[in-house]
Amino acid sequence: MTACIAVAAPLTTRPNLVAVAEPVVDRAETIRADIEALARDLAGAERRARTPAGVPAAVEDELARRFRLLFREIEEASADLGDAAIAGLSELLGERFYPWVAASGLGERALHKPAGYAGDYQTIRMVYADVPLGSCWAGRFIDARVLESPAAWAVKNRRALLVAEIEAAAAAAAEEGRQARITSLGSGPAEELFDVWQRIAADGLRGAEALARMPICTLADMDFGALDHVCKRAAAEGCAAALRPLPANLARAALGRSDVALADQDLIYSAGLIDYFKDNLLVRLLDWIHAGLRPGGRVVLGNFHTDNPSRRMMETVLEWELIHRDEEDMRRIFARSRFGCEGLHFFFDPSGVNLFVEATRRV
Repeated sequence: MTACIAVAAPLTTRPNLVAVAEPVVDRAETIRADIEALARDLAGAERRARTPAGVPAAVEDELARRFRLLFREIEEASADLGDAAIAGLSELLGERFYPWVAASGLGERALHKPAGYAGDYQTIRMVYADVPLGSCWAGRFIDARVLESPAAWAVKNRRALLVAEIEAAAAAAAEEGRQARITSLGSGPAEELFDVWQRIAADGLRGAEALARMPICTLADMDFGALDHVCKRAAAEGCAAALRPLPANLARAALGRSDVALADQDLIYSAGLIDYFKDNLLVRLLDWIHAGLRPGGRVVLGNFHTDNPSRRMMETVLEWELIHRDEEDMRRIFARSRFGCEGLHFFFDPSGVNLFVEATRRV
């Protein structure tokens, strides 16, 4: 999903939504009408795309504005509309937008979940690449809307944050005269590790000297395709000696149902794993992580925040459901683990969507 940092420009809301609060039932009906109208006009634009003239830029821009506004309306109304109304809107969105979502690059992968979940390593690579894909104009239109969303920017932004955490762990270990040991949980494409390697190369280091600067990196993932991709790339870029693939079902490891274990890690991190784990399982995972850290070692975990303005779009268009959490949720969960909740450090990616929590194993 480049580690550039940007946030989509603010959108204007329709005057009637600002001036007068609509009754709940009327608001739901208004949104249903907006869904129907946008789906109809998107289909019309797809037909125009197949003519020599194509879709005028002004038409595409207006459709994009309406798409953003529709999901802003749904987000704003979700607090007032009941579960039944939201479920009805979700069903309607699925019916009307499915052909175009399934024809988009990200949408097709998120809907069909070939790895068993929406955010697999190929999906994340597509977000990082930031190029709309699709088998038709409408599919590429949907892909572009997803890629410009705050949620997608959170994924793109977190890559640079992880680079900073990895380099901080490497520098701290170097001060003690040793090489850092780190682990990525649910490692996916591990782009942040290749970013670190390329920054070392940019300093003019090569071969053994460069490898000595690179942390020893364990990549824990249950997706063999992801691990194979990373190993092949590492071999091509000359850093394979620093990367150690670890095929692991982390849920089973956390529950003690496998013998997978870590030891003496300076940093264990994950950007997109724990928002698939329910609270009780997450507590068990934290205890497993705690056992794998050296005294003074750190864990850094990312979780989509409850204020994610793209949540309804992810859930209704992409069928990409995550467990969203805020700071209090994380304090409560860490308090039940061996880490405890004292000294937790919270920070966000620049979009404000991805919450990160840092904890240290006490010396």
